[in-house]
Amino acid sequence: MSIADFLIKKSLGKDIGVQDHDGMTPWHYACQAGNEKIFKLILKVAPQAIPNTKNNLQQNILHSAAVGGNQNIIKALLRKWRALMDDEDLYGRNAFHLSCLHNSYLAGKQIQARFPKVTERLDKKGQNFYHYIMMHKDNSKMFLHYMNVDPKSLFAQNNDGQSPLHVVCLQGHVEVFEFVIKYARFLERSKELFTMLDKNNETALHVACHANNFKIVDIFLKSTTPATLLRGETNVLYKACRHGNMLLIKYVCGLKKIEIPKEMVREAINYANRYRHYAVVRYLIKKFVGAPLAGIEDPEVKRTLLQKTLLDEDVLLADAMMCSCPKV
Repeated sequence: MSIADFLIKKSLGKDIGVQDHDGMTPWHYACQAGNEKIFKLILKVAPQAIPNTKNNLQQNILHSAAVGGNQNIIKALLRKWRALMDDEDLYGRNAFHLSCLHNSYLAGKQIQARFPKVTERLDKKGQNFYHYIMMHKDNSKMFLHYMNVDPKSLFAQNNDGQSPLHVVCLQGHVEVFEFVIKYARFLERSKELFTMLDKNNETALHVACHANNFKIVDIFLKSTTPATLLRGETNVLYKACRHGNMLLIKYVCGLKKIEIPKEMVREAINYANRYRHYAVVRYLIKKFVGAPLAGIEDPEVKRTLLQKTLLDEDVLLADAMMCSCPKV
């Protein structure tokens, strides 16, 4: 007999409902660990114990079982206490959401089989199960399964206007993204999926850029022109300069199939200077002006060369280029 078995039997169920500092009970831990043996032992010695005790995140034992992923525990809980499925945690997530978040494929299937409409339920941020699938790097199998069950929900947008595609681009899960690209093209609205805008008027491609998930950006650019990155208000170079995102700036400037106009370089430098990202200012000048300024110390000569090279008379730009920005 294990120590856990001994302690559970000795307590005769008296301490089964006792909570620790996280609000977790032995019920929660057995379910979260997917420990079927201890779970059955608890049912045996404490059949009268209340299973709907919630931890500090307002999660019941079905939530914990969804994390653990043991489908036999899930099945037993739903058979005996079906109402557990109605509970939501602090973030509005039910057990099905957590099964998707933690890649508990078999547990999720068990829940969805008993509650077919569970795929329609949203959390407090307006996220559906696809949003949670995209948060886990190994959820390709689960994604494929639900593409056959409920493909329409792939187009759902949360409260911030983000689709599940936005989420996977933010998280940077390349393998899941590749599956989405591969199978979403068979959907009737496939083009819409890649052009959907969030509340910042950004597509999933823009989100991948700002999160520095360049492997995903590379995959995107196989089917779209790089010039897409530099259009309108969502110009990724401008935003990168505002935020000082040097990795993204170097990535965009290093793309071979894109030519950045002088006016755009000028504006990018102005943004970087305005937000005091002086390392970015120096990089852009070296990249796009470089040789004409090499070895020139006279500020007035530099000013003249810059105006001719970048077609700019902006005082901010001139001041920044006249060696007035601090060393970094």
